[in-house]
Amino acid sequence: MKRLFLHIALLAAIVSPVTAASLRVLIVADTNDRSIGKSVVTDVNNMEAFARLVAARTGLMLDMKTIKGAELKSRNITGAVNNLTVETNDTVIFYYSGHGFRTQTVKTRWPLLYIPDAGQNGVDFQWIIDTLNAKNPRMLLAISDSCNNLIDMPQASINSRAMLEDSDEAWRKLFVGFSGRIYASGSVAGQMSFGQDAVGGAFTSRFLSIVRSEVKKPDANWDHIMQLATRQIYI
Repeated sequence: MKRLFLHIALLAAIVSPVTAASLRVLIVADTNDRSIGKSVVTDVNNMEAFARLVAARTGLMLDMKTIKGAELKSRNITGAVNNLTVETNDTVIFYYSGHGFRTQTVKTRWPLLYIPDAGQNGVDFQWIIDTLNAKNPRMLLAISDSCNNLIDMPQASINSRAMLEDSDEAWRKLFVGFSGRIYASGSVAGQMSFGQDAVGGAFTSRFLSIVRSEVKKPDANWDHIMQLATRQIYI
């Protein structure tokens, strides 16, 4: 009887392992757009590399999904957001690069993501924020590098839409030690966002540059990062 009990206990330990904290990353990008597609591709490459770097420097298990090209459908985006599995100790990053807009009916400060099959309805960035927030991750970072100007129908953004060592401790302080919510958009209500083929979105480029600079400091913190990242960018 004792041997049977030990076997059952061991089996329970095998099927119920301790879940490690994960880095859940969802990237949505309009890489096929004729006017900004090249800069969006750069954004995707930069953000995917950034996610891998965060995972490597923090020990978080990377779970990354990118929706781009022909897969850029509203149902794919809403499905990916709704179906994202999030544990309470996970870090979640949502990132969008593409066209954005707002209509008279939009009451939040955030844009509608212009997804061709969604037309004038777009995909509401506020809905994405609310849905991911409801999953109760330890940290949520949500960024939309897109225009946010009031127009009747979505239009193209102008294509010109920018030696201390870093430490694992600083990376972990930002992405493991922090608990909270960070939301950002590449433009405020009524304005446009910009990007260039070689460097990607202006906001994304600045944001990633600031984070990489911040992790070289022992006092790395999100307040300082976002204060710098949200300053006006002069084109």
